[in-house]
Amino acid sequence: MEIIKVEINGVVYTVTSGVYDPAWKSAASGKWLKGTFAVFDRFIRPGNVVVDAGAAFGILSLYASRTAWAVHAVEPDRVNFAELKVNVGLNPHGGGEIQCHNVALADGDGRKKLYSRSFLGDSSAGLLKRSGDSGDYEYVDVRGFGTFLLENEIRPGEISLIKVDIEGGEFRMIPDMLSKLDKNTSLHLSLHGPYLGEFYLRKLIPSNFFSKLIHRIECKFRFPFLSKLFCYPLVRRKVASMLDLLDCFKYCYDEKGFEVDRNAVLEECPSRGMDLVFTNIKSMSLTLANWLVIVIETSAPIIKISRELSTRPYRFNSFGDNVMYV
Repeated sequence: MEIIKVEINGVVYTVTSGVYDPAWKSAASGKWLKGTFAVFDRFIRPGNVVVDAGAAFGILSLYASRTAWAVHAVEPDRVNFAELKVNVGLNPHGGGEIQCHNVALADGDGRKKLYSRSFLGDSSAGLLKRSGDSGDYEYVDVRGFGTFLLENEIRPGEISLIKVDIEGGEFRMIPDMLSKLDKNTSLHLSLHGPYLGEFYLRKLIPSNFFSKLIHRIECKFRFPFLSKLFCYPLVRRKVASMLDLLDCFKYCYDEKGFEVDRNAVLEECPSRGMDLVFTNIKSMSLTLANWLVIVIETSAPIIKISRELSTRPYRFNSFGDNVMYV
């Protein structure tokens, strides 16, 4: 096992390499997870608890431990979980304690099938049986959110942020979770609408061979003819139902800090994944931030600046304190 060192936002981590090496290097270069890191910086309160559902090999759990008093890293895939444990052990002085849990969070307790996308350890295994999956699965322990809190003696008021990235399993976890949350807890949700569409396609065509064949044809020609007709309406209906439940939060943002329109989510969710932040904490308006930049950069024409703002990367977005562009 090769050990490497990567620096992310000024902190050096000692981690395992191998199959996860490109992911670590992409995060270190700012090409991957930049928005998620900014969300963590904004919404994790010092001395509080973070729940990282879908922790994979530990990159976000390690990052969260810089600020949080405790991080609960939840990962059902046994291959990912082994890497998670090693990476946590290699960084004993990273900050808050990281507790690793080899379970899946769902809508109840027991055991369920975890379906691998390509192979275990590819960070895409999920509880939904999808048309693009390999067909392999293994049984894993699952917990409802309330049971998970009780077993680990976590008080809801201690949690400042819950990150949920569980490859379509959020449609089972979120309804069960919401009634157990404190009003001061924020939710970072990766919404996997396409995986839910694959789940419905797999139900429409029970044959593993034919459902996978249709999935491959739709992907190859970029024309989801069957999915658009039968699955997209079901995905929008399910997402709309979940958004109704998430109305308990005052605000919904994307990772760049822009408020998200519900209709835009429903329109786009069947064809692409989305990272959303649900919170009762009002974030600084990016619109105001953009105008501040325009005022500061008086040497350039306003039209040119307004065009550049949509394409130029910035060091911190509206979740941070610095809105300077790089």
